Parts: sequence; C-alpha cells; structure tokens
Amino acid sequence: MAYTIDIISTSEADKHWGNLKREHRLLLERKVDINGCCIKLITDQPGTMGTFDENFYHFGERIRSHGRILVFDNIEIDGFKVEYEPFSRTVFIWNCDYYGYVKSLALAVAGDVLEDVHLFYSLHGACLEYNGSGVAIVAPSGTGKTTLGYGLMRRPHTTLVSDDWFFTRFQHGEAVCMASEKNVYIREGIEDDFEEFKPIMEQTVLDS
Repeated sequence: MAYTIDIISTSEADKHWGNLKREHRLLLERKVDINGCCIKLITDQPGTMGTFDENFYHFGERIRSHGRILVFDNIEIDGFKVEYEPFSRTVFIWNCDYYGYVKSLALAVAGDVLEDVHLFYSLHGACLEYNGSGVAIVAPSGTGKTTLGYGLMRRPHTTLVSDDWFFTRFQHGEAVCMASEKNVYIREGIEDDFEEFKPIMEQTVLDS
C-alpha cells in the first residue's frame, strides 16, 4: 500500500510528545545501530518492539539518537498516517498494523543522516557477495529482487548481504556495500519458489 508522509513543524511534534507523555504512553524504548546511525524506537506496543529488537543490532543507551520513530495508535486519526518532523528527524507512525512500514521508515531516517553527514547512500535492493565480488539487484517492489537473490544463493561461494535494503559508499573508486539489518525480512511465499525454505516458513510467525 502506498502512503504519503506529512511534514510537520517542531511545534506540532512537541504537541504530539506532550499528549503521549500526559497519557503515560511512552512505555517502551530501544536504540538500534543502523550502519553506525543510532535510531530510537518509542512505542507502547510489545509486538512492534519485539520485532524491532530482532530486526536490528542494539546500541548502548548512552549514545544520543540521530533519529526517532514513534509508533502508536491514535483514535483521533482516521486510519494509518505518517508524520515527519525533519529538524529532529522524528517520525510519528499512527495506527500501523504492518511492521514493514516501521522498518522501512527507520531505515529511511538512518539513510537521511548517513547521506547528509557521511556520504553513505541507501538503496532499495538486494546485495550479494559472489566469489569475492559484489552483486547488487536494484528494482521496484514486487519485481523479483528477493526471488532472484535467493536463486543466486544456490550457486557455490555466494553469500547474502541484504535482500531488501543496503548502504553503499565509494572508497578509492570502488563501491563498498553494507547490510542494513541484523535479520532478513522475507515475504510470505518464498517457499513456493524454493522448497528448501518450506521447513523454515512452517515455523515462522508471519507479519500481518
């Protein structure tokens, strides 16, 4: 599902913060390491926090966050909505029942920081290492990046770096690619193309 991101002012973000504090909803926090960028999730949803915990490497709590992701339900907002306050790089995600959006927005905020400050560029695509060389597959969603990537993994001397999103930086005239997540986020149905994944998928809890 496509969605828009509404840019909001600092005062509007402060109002959201104030409402959440008054309602005592700032219950769960986690700082994660996305290629050296510290992104902080704040929510009152244990399921979202648990998946976020598994998705990324943790950062020490003493590290100041570069961006914040707040995920909450809000009965005053009709349906799913995303708001972004760019000065503090804070994202408010309202009424979200699909974790994939949370992950993608966390990566987008990290990508914004890394590109502006460190010249790391984020790419929506698959990345593999084959026989000592990098292979990048960049294409729109739903066009088969994951399927092609897992097909290539059947070849000897092939290692998956990322199947959905990765960072790259140019050093000494070469592109160096890095994974964005700790765990791979696989779509339902991968076992239809690759039977060897069927035992894994039968034991996996799927996102909504």
